Amino acid sequence: MRMKWPHHVVKCILKISKLWIPYLLAHEKGDHLPEQTQLWDYERWIIWIGNFHPILLHFPIALIVMTAVAELIGMKSPSPLFKQAARFMISAAALTALPTALLGLAYGYDVSYDELHSLLFWWHRSLGLSTALLALITASFKELQIRGKIGRSAYLICLTLLLLLVTATAFLGGEMTFGPFPLLP
Repeated sequence: MRMKWPHHVVKCILKISKLWIPYLLAHEKGDHLPEQTQLWDYERWIIWIGNFHPILLHFPIALIVMTAVAELIGMKSPSPLFKQAARFMISAAALTALPTALLGLAYGYDVSYDELHSLLFWWHRSLGLSTALLALITASFKELQIRGKIGRSAYLICLTLLLLLVTATAFLGGEMTFGPFPLLP
């Protein structure tokens, strides 16, 4: 049953919105203020929020890798513990992958690189967004597999692709951070 709003509440909300919406639209960017006293500097906020990308990125990477480990152990173990852990971890990975990708976009908002790093950045960004999308798809496939709607092989193929994708994305991010081929002696 839907709740009906009393008529006087709706009228009050409409009157308030008529007063405030034009004001907010006119003052959204702080154009009425001198340059030094802008109320909201979007670029500085985007750059600041992007600084959380290096903090958050470890969660989806670790959760995706550990989901694959739990699934491998779960294939050999009769205990349902590993299958339940895999379900939790892939769901948590999907929930953290999207904000991580969005924070990565903010982190790279105002950067300029030389030719090599620019190419690495483009691939890292593209693979990062793809990883976030595939993590959501893989988590959905896990739920569908548990409910018997799809076969286990579709989920495992998706998880394998996700593991490869997150590995490539993380490697490129490391290349950008630590320089080309940091793992070579």
